[in-house]
Amino acid sequence: MFLLQATQNGNELAGMTGKRDHRMEFRSKSSSEIEFCWTKLDRKSKKVSFLITQNTNGAEEKATGDTVEDLANDIADLQMKLDLISLNINA
Repeated sequence: MFLLQATQNGNELAGMTGKRDHRMEFRSKSSSEIEFCWTKLDRKSKKVSFLITQNTNGAEEKATGDTVEDLANDIADLQMKLDLISLNINA
């Protein structure tokens, strides 16, 4: 068993418990961070795969030097978050 939850500012955007395969979609309600939490509720080993996508509003706009630098920072932040997720799953 496990619990999967997405919250923003303490409000649950989406949640589910115990389904083997599941697709969860939710939308941000503000510009604050969304917390995505996966919790194991038993001692059984689990294999977990996450596919996280983001909308592409503004994808037609031309990039500037600042945009490229911002994207590089966003990618570095995502890599750090993915590493933390990996460490939590392996613990």
